[in-house]
Amino acid sequence: MRVLVLSLHRSYGDLLYNALLFKAIKIHQKDAIVEVFTTKQGLELFEKNPYIDFMDDKLGSFEGSYDFLVDTSFKGISYIYSFLLKAKYKIALYKKDKEKFLSFIYNKLTPFSPKDNEIKNTLQILSPVFGKEVDVEPYFWIFKENPLKGKTYVVISPTAPVPTKVPSIDIFNEVAKFIHAKGYDVVFTYPKSEAFYITKKLDFATYISTDIHTYASILKDAKALVSCETFSYHLATFLNVPSLVLLGAYPIWKVSPLQHYVSLNLECQYCGSKTCKRDDMACLNIDYKDVILKAEKLL
Repeated sequence: MRVLVLSLHRSYGDLLYNALLFKAIKIHQKDAIVEVFTTKQGLELFEKNPYIDFMDDKLGSFEGSYDFLVDTSFKGISYIYSFLLKAKYKIALYKKDKEKFLSFIYNKLTPFSPKDNEIKNTLQILSPVFGKEVDVEPYFWIFKENPLKGKTYVVISPTAPVPTKVPSIDIFNEVAKFIHAKGYDVVFTYPKSEAFYITKKLDFATYISTDIHTYASILKDAKALVSCETFSYHLATFLNVPSLVLLGAYPIWKVSPLQHYVSLNLECQYCGSKTCKRDDMACLNIDYKDVILKAEKLL
């Protein structure tokens, strides 16, 4: 069975959940050949993924006909690629009233049915492939050395590409002081593109901006993670690391009992907007003392 998965996301979080599909296909169909059409971000994240036989970010790399094409996106560009590529069965989920339009492209359409966690949300797209619901454990493939090996530390990931997800660095710094007083090393991590959020640095903390797979090796050995709603806490779940998430305009994705969170639970919270409609970012006004109470239980 030859399967082509379209994983055309640029968000590392979305890509991380897509990796569940590759594993599920290989486990439930041992002889399956899994090919992945992805983005540059996908090429980086999926490097050395054990469940992928071939991947690229160029349309011309995918030739011939597939048994199944699985489109993981709800976006126009993926519709175009799905139309152009050849497959016996073209599979997608659809939201709201798009079934009639999408039936011109896909011959196996399933209505998106929100589940109680993001793993189930992701895997439901494979139901038409196997004729039943499938399930797999989250995973990540570590192949780089941890530069902090031997230390006992907590990772703090205080940044995100969306401003409505990011509380003040002062909150994270106060939590870092508490963690340090408990005898743990503190490691702040962030992408270089989000370094501007780190307006104040602590003398006792380590600050690291590195590639995805080195970061995964660091997070894997951490005692815990304190984070805003960003890729880090999704990855922590896949690595079985307890996490404490400070929530702003985006809700926690229910995946694991190891996830804990702090939220003001405002009436307008979890709007999912990249800009605050109230113009005051009230949901991010979290009291660091509340975070410390949760951190103490986490540790």
